[in-house]
Amino acid sequence: MIVCVCNRVSDRDIHRLVAEGASTFEEVQMATGAATCCGCCETCARETFEDAQHQHHRVHANWIPIHPAPAVTVHAAVAREGDPRHDFVMA
Repeated sequence: MIVCVCNRVSDRDIHRLVAEGASTFEEVQMATGAATCCGCCETCARETFEDAQHQHHRVHANWIPIHPAPAVTVHAAVAREGDPRHDFVMA
C-alpha cells in the first residue's frame, strides 16, 4: 500500500526500515521523505511506523543475545585465586 503519494513510500518501505534498525519516525522521514511534503499522509505514516515497530519487537521478543564468556587462562586463575597446590603444609 502506498502511504506517501508525494514521495512514493509504501508500507513495505517503512517496515523494511524498521527491520533494518530505524527506531524513530524521524529516521523513516529522513530515509524516505514520507510526511515531509504536503503532510496528508503523516497520520497513516506514523501508524504504519508504530505497527512496524510492534511487529518487529514481537518477532525479536524471545531473542536473547549470547555473548561468549571471556577465556580464563590457568595463569590468570592462579594469579587471581592463588595456587591451591601451595595451600597445604607438610609436617
